[in-house]
Amino acid sequence: MEYTQHELLQMTPYEIKPQFTKKQFCTVIEPLLTGEQDSLHFETLHRHKQGYDFPVEIFLPLVKEESGTSKYHATSR
Repeated sequence: MEYTQHELLQMTPYEIKPQFTKKQFCTVIEPLLTGEQDSLHFETLHRHKQGYDFPVEIFLPLVKEESGTSKYHATSR
């Protein structure tokens, strides 16, 4: 994707995924956030820094920390 780590940390998931608006992305991850599922697996398009789109496989598990907070960690392939 050629983004720097700093650039990626400043971006939201739906800025990298051109087919999703913020609302659509929230709908896709809703089963994860509500606890209906503990992970998601799907294919999507990502936008390269140079502007073209390419297919990506996403695995998105919910990670529960000892403090009680939950985060999700995306693995892209």
